[in-house]
Amino acid sequence: MKRTLTILMCLIIFSCKKEDVNNPPYFAFDNTAREWFSDLKVHDTLNFLSNLGNKRIYEVNAIETSKEMVSGNCGAIFGNCTVYYWFDQELISFNRIDSFSSPTDIKISMYIPDSLDYTNLPKNVIAKARIFGAFDDYNGQILPFPDIYQNIQFEKFTNATRTYNEVIRFKSNNPNSYYHDGWNRYYNINEVWYDRKYGFVYFKDIYGQEWTRQN
Repeated sequence: MKRTLTILMCLIIFSCKKEDVNNPPYFAFDNTAREWFSDLKVHDTLNFLSNLGNKRIYEVNAIETSKEMVSGNCGAIFGNCTVYYWFDQELISFNRIDSFSSPTDIKISMYIPDSLDYTNLPKNVIAKARIFGAFDDYNGQILPFPDIYQNIQFEKFTNATRTYNEVIRFKSNNPNSYYHDGWNRYYNINEVWYDRKYGFVYFKDIYGQEWTRQN
């Protein structure tokens, strides 16, 4: 009986593993990607005050750097999967602590060229970082970061306490409120400003209310 249980456990362990075929490539963060790492720390707060006297406070909830994999071709019996490649990823998550909020985060990931078949990658593939963001009730749904390997014309933004020197503006060009069924709320923000090192610094809604970072 013990022998049977031992064999069964071995089969279960074996069935859960991933098979690395021919030493799959690993696409680590390059220097360009690292330039976009934020100086924010977990539990830092971003305090905003609007021109109408309303406040919002966002806290850095987590900063997670991970080595992710792309796999497939899983066996029907034991579930073994082929690992095609590994890539670096960093996720910065924010949580609004003064009220309910929708997801707010910034994700930096290494991507292979879209034209390649990820199941049969040639040698010497060069991956590049892409950035995607989400901001609470932004009615554009995602923040479309530019190609960070191109020359980016940053803007400056000055509030009552400091000047932010590497700011990107995101505008949805959507003058209407967007209702999100999943989060059961309206998305009214149509402009967001983000500093490469210090995070969100300004946002504005479709009614003209403007929130400015206070710290």
